[in-house]
Amino acid sequence: LNKRDLFEEKIKVKDIKDTPAFSDFPGGLGDYEAGLEYFLNRFMAVNQNANRQIYHHPTCATDSNNVKVVFNACKDIILRANLKDSGFLD
Repeated sequence: LNKRDLFEEKIKVKDIKDTPAFSDFPGGLGDYEAGLEYFLNRFMAVNQNANRQIYHHPTCATDSNNVKVVFNACKDIILRANLKDSGFLD
């Protein structure tokens, strides 16, 4: 979920459910947390591989702490894949 800062500003002036594809959005104008949860749930619903490890977090590329979180998640994915391939993890 990239560009959280732009998303947060945009939904203050444009209601998510005003977009026909998202008319079932349960939150209201400016409801940032409900918006994140809504789009995360929609994204997760299309995952067709129950064994896939999906990391999710809102990001902002100019926030160095966020970049660290993403980098650490990538390292974790690679480590898990290597452990699984080596037989140390199911």
